[in-house]
Amino acid sequence: MRPLSAAFTLLMALATAAPAQDDDYQARLDRGRNAAERKEWDVAAQQFGLALRVRPDSVEAGDLFRQAIREVEIYNTRFEPLRTRTAEHHGGQGGLEGVALGLAWLAAKQQPEGYWVNEFRHDYRCDDVGTTAFALLAFLADGNSDATGPYREQVARGVAWLIARQQAGGSFGGGSNYSEGLAALAIVEAFAMGGSEQSFLSAQKSLNHIVASRCPEGGWDYQEPPAISGHGDVSVSGMMFQPLKQAQLAYLDFSYDTLDEIVSWVDRITPESGIVPYRPGQNSSFHDPSMVAIGSLFRLYAGHTPESHASLARGIGIVSAAREDMRGNIYFLYYGTMVSFLVGGETWTAWNEVLVENLLAKQVAEGPDKGRFWDEADRWTSPRYVDPVTYQSMAILSLECCYRYVPRKRVPGGD
Repeated sequence: MRPLSAAFTLLMALATAAPAQDDDYQARLDRGRNAAERKEWDVAAQQFGLALRVRPDSVEAGDLFRQAIREVEIYNTRFEPLRTRTAEHHGGQGGLEGVALGLAWLAAKQQPEGYWVNEFRHDYRCDDVGTTAFALLAFLADGNSDATGPYREQVARGVAWLIARQQAGGSFGGGSNYSEGLAALAIVEAFAMGGSEQSFLSAQKSLNHIVASRCPEGGWDYQEPPAISGHGDVSVSGMMFQPLKQAQLAYLDFSYDTLDEIVSWVDRITPESGIVPYRPGQNSSFHDPSMVAIGSLFRLYAGHTPESHASLARGIGIVSAAREDMRGNIYFLYYGTMVSFLVGGETWTAWNEVLVENLLAKQVAEGPDKGRFWDEADRWTSPRYVDPVTYQSMAILSLECCYRYVPRKRVPGGD
């Protein structure tokens, strides 16, 4: 599949397609319309998306595609009544009040212009782009879009602020690719939940930028290559991989082979022990076991199972055995929660018990900071790597995990 590149910034330009392409475009458009009439929205979205790949400047195909995506509802577990039912089904009901209080605290910290401030600016990696994106993701995961939900105004302002910063090449001007990946993920989810033309165009540009900024040997680095290494590192790659996966679910266009290539890269650099390195050949006790969790998430997203993938099985075992470490490691908590939920069963039950108890114990119950999550002694807050808004967002997203990204077979009453 070819990336759409700058064509999406010229939505009103005239198409100059060859007759064979015109025939292909019309056939896909017709198949999409037929599927829409049958209310087969997954098929309709796919066909309209394929039509856009033939003629990326088609207003007609773009409008039909966005309409189909709204009907697909890939995040339907974020909305009531399915949200509460899904949370209860997966043992997350104990965190719902904590999420509500946490979002209220987060909303109060938003600046009038729409962004959230990163208070810890100790190096180039700290900026307001990543902090704003993380906050938006917390609101989006709870069913708030720029058009629906009690925090729709906050989401609309935050999304508009990110889009206004976006450069022609797709970058959001973040201090590092951590921020770029987070901003892209927020915009992709905003599009999938609302389908606006602005978020559609912005999401596509950001995907083009992500694919183009990979390191030659595999993953992503803090800056576009060749800033540090030819491989990149697993930590940054975790943030850049996630918007690609969600974009695939929303039928957005990019080279889908990138997802498999990243999993192959992680497999190549993972030793027999299953300990995923921070960089190839570079293990760090500071980053363990967070890198193992990220590597496991890559493999789960690629469709692997513990039965079919030995390194994944070892990784899940390492993450599960280290679950008490989440108490002082918000980064591990965030990724380990996503992995444990996708694995499900006893792995999730044991993890979730510690997760909810640990986070609710760190939430302020009364006073002006009511709803705030914080741990001054956390591995990532004490050296000022993770600022208060980011910590808050990661805590909320972890409590939202049981209804944030739910495979269809895990939806109550689903297939």
